[in-house]
Amino acid sequence: MEGLRAIVDQVAVVELTPGSAEHDLVEARRRLLATPGLGAVVLADAAAVVTYRRFVGHDPSLDHDWVVSLVKELRGRSYEVEADGLRVPHPRVSLARRLYRWLRLRPQVRVLRLRHARRRWVFLARLHYAAWIAGGRVRADVAKDVGLGRGIRFDVRPGTSSLTIAQGCVLGDAVTLRLGGVAELGRGVHLRDDVTLNVKGHLELRGRNVLGRGAMVHVDGRMVWEWGASCSEYATILDSHHEFDGTTVHVHDQGVAASDVWIGAASLVGAHAAVLPGVRIGRACLVGTQSVVTKDVPDRHLAVGVPARVRPLPGLPSSEG
Repeated sequence: MEGLRAIVDQVAVVELTPGSAEHDLVEARRRLLATPGLGAVVLADAAAVVTYRRFVGHDPSLDHDWVVSLVKELRGRSYEVEADGLRVPHPRVSLARRLYRWLRLRPQVRVLRLRHARRRWVFLARLHYAAWIAGGRVRADVAKDVGLGRGIRFDVRPGTSSLTIAQGCVLGDAVTLRLGGVAELGRGVHLRDDVTLNVKGHLELRGRNVLGRGAMVHVDGRMVWEWGASCSEYATILDSHHEFDGTTVHVHDQGVAASDVWIGAASLVGAHAAVLPGVRIGRACLVGTQSVVTKDVPDRHLAVGVPARVRPLPGLPSSEG
């Protein structure tokens, strides 16, 4: 069991994939590199584990129950486990066991947990109240360990909207959530103070995304931020614009045209920069400060200027050729 615990200490996420020994090892390493938030890959057919630091084993004779024990141990430690193809029942902890764990905590930890639970309860109550006032409904799924700042504001539109906040997320002070569509915040997303999310369409932050102070994200269509895609202070990312036909009709009465926006993994949008509708930014890209991105940016490229000019990052190979 000690060997199992040593492996668990290195694991963040478990994903089950079939395949041959050589293919599994290559595919596992590729997945780990392509998804930096992934901590491990469990290969179901061979009952093997690949971690960031080492390839633990690949032996078809390994006991299948060993993998089941690994998944149970991970879930017991509140890790997110993807166990496709493996039936593992969630552990059931008795009330007496929960009470025993609670009494073993230090008084300071109990106070912090109670305060955290209270903030989460107030957050959900205010969210549903704002939806009720607007004549709408919000399907909210907020993890228990989400860090919530002070003065979070809600603006819920009529109709049904959805808000998902995964484990490890942090919402800073005075964050504004304008909900009228689907907002999905993956693991470890950090919205710093004064960030505004205006979601009428579908926003997907896939994990470890950091939005700097005062950043503005406006979603009318679909916007995806891959793992680690971030922006600095007062950046603006929007996927729509108001139509304007040159008449005296008020601009807000002329409709809105939306074009999807995609920001690749580990890319950074600089301070006071703007990403306009229909733009697709590749992986590991850098958008300069106060730049305005009007066209696609390939992987590992730099975009600077108004409008932004695209060129390969110095010292790195481009994705072309």
